[in-house]
Amino acid sequence: MHTMSMLNKTLCALVCAGLFALPAAGMTAQTKEKNKPAPKAAPVPDNPVYNALTMADVGQIMLLAGLSYEVQDIKGEGVVANQRLVVHDQLDWSVFGYDCAPDTAACHELQLRAVFLLPATGPVRDNALLEVNRWNANNRFTHAYKKKTALILEMDIYIGGGLGLRNLLDEILIWRQSVRRFSSSLSADGKSEAHKKPDPADN
Repeated sequence: MHTMSMLNKTLCALVCAGLFALPAAGMTAQTKEKNKPAPKAAPVPDNPVYNALTMADVGQIMLLAGLSYEVQDIKGEGVVANQRLVVHDQLDWSVFGYDCAPDTAACHELQLRAVFLLPATGPVRDNALLEVNRWNANNRFTHAYKKKTALILEMDIYIGGGLGLRNLLDEILIWRQSVRRFSSSLSADGKSEAHKKPDPADN
């Protein structure tokens, strides 16, 4: 799990580069500067790699992506994390954590989920399964399915093998675009009347 702060990484890079090393005995700092080129600072990684994230970590990444969120407590029952994030975007969606360590609550898998309520009657409800099949046939990174009176769109992200921050932000961008496209496909006028705000009962 990536736990080192950027400040700590910067300090570590400077120490490793020798910028904080003391002069050798009998040498002043000025003598050393004249006799030896100043060492270059080691680069601080701008694409840290994660192999597990707590939900608090995920929240910080959402803020980095320019998204606000709220934390909701849920009954994970050892299957998912006991908290999920409700992300406030053009359409609200949720983040769940899977395969989480019991001692650190750091999760190796994330699931992004959006719920779209079906109207009681009309073409959106009548064509729901057709739309789901069409979506799954033409989109590689997300999958949709029907559950009672709603359509669910999900995207799974595995970070257990190591995933860079930039890659994770790319995954989030793909997801956000997919949610908007899926919502538009459910209504003739492209509005999101089928979407609802996530509810704890949806987990």
